[in-house]
Amino acid sequence: MASLFEIIELSNGEVALRRIDEPDGEPLLRIRFSDDAKLSLNDHHLEVASVMVEAALRRVGELSGSEPYEKDDAPEPIPYQIH
Repeated sequence: MASLFEIIELSNGEVALRRIDEPDGEPLLRIRFSDDAKLSLNDHHLEVASVMVEAALRRVGELSGSEPYEKDDAPEPIPYQIH
């Protein structure tokens, strides 16, 4: 069974990717936006982080030899939640 992931905002302001079935587990990755970056993104940093993670996962698939997604078959962006 494939893992499902979620993007969350941690209490320290970092954005993190974690497995949905491991809510208390260590995040797989963390992204930190400076206050200036958040301001320049008009508080859309979670959307930007989602796109960054999607691009990274797509690249990992390409490097591992998985078939890249056709444009029409691309997965929906990873949903994010603020916790």
